[in-house]
Amino acid sequence: MDKKKKSNFMLTHETTVTSFCLAFIGGYLDAFTYITKGGVFSNAQTGNIVLFGIGLANMDIMYALRCATPIVAFIAGVLISELLKRKTYRLSWQKIILFMEALILIAIGFFGGGVSYFVTNAIISFVCSLQVNSFRTTKGLAYATTMCTGNLRSATENLAHFIEHRNIEALKHSIHYFSIIFVFILGASAGALLSPIIDNAAVFICSGILFLILIYDFIYKRLSASTNEK
Repeated sequence: MDKKKKSNFMLTHETTVTSFCLAFIGGYLDAFTYITKGGVFSNAQTGNIVLFGIGLANMDIMYALRCATPIVAFIAGVLISELLKRKTYRLSWQKIILFMEALILIAIGFFGGGVSYFVTNAIISFVCSLQVNSFRTTKGLAYATTMCTGNLRSATENLAHFIEHRNIEALKHSIHYFSIIFVFILGASAGALLSPIIDNAAVFICSGILFLILIYDFIYKRLSASTNEK
């Protein structure tokens, strides 16, 4: 048995708990930026690209730029996370990403009101791109934490496989995907309810969840290691 298998039952970032928490954050931040930061999405870059095109068509250059800013920031986040995971660290690079996310969102909560929508949207899109590029699988299944189109396709594809072949495993996969989408919707609803009330402080909810994931990772690893030693 190799060391990786001996120390873990499953990589922590692939567990159901982690995938649900990250999906909740994904939906929450999309609602937060759309409602409080000028009608721009933090995660859904397809939506931002469409809005960018609409802005150009209407000759509304400022709106087009506001939509383009998170797109550029998203690209930067993916690039940095790709470079980061190619380095060797004592801590796993996913933990570093989670910690970076939490700190950046705390800064937004304290200082976001003093900067423009352009800057805030860019920073949050950067955070979301770090997340979506760093957490790509759950229980061995490819998924996205910050958007639903691919998850919806995979959920329906597995449902069709179950209907045709009565494959219970495919049904379990389908339910898992639909559950992630449901949690994403819950996050969006929570963000929509809290953002107008507490404004920038709303992102503290996401920071807290990210720190809870790190604590969960620590406990999960210790329990997995102790169980394997028995």
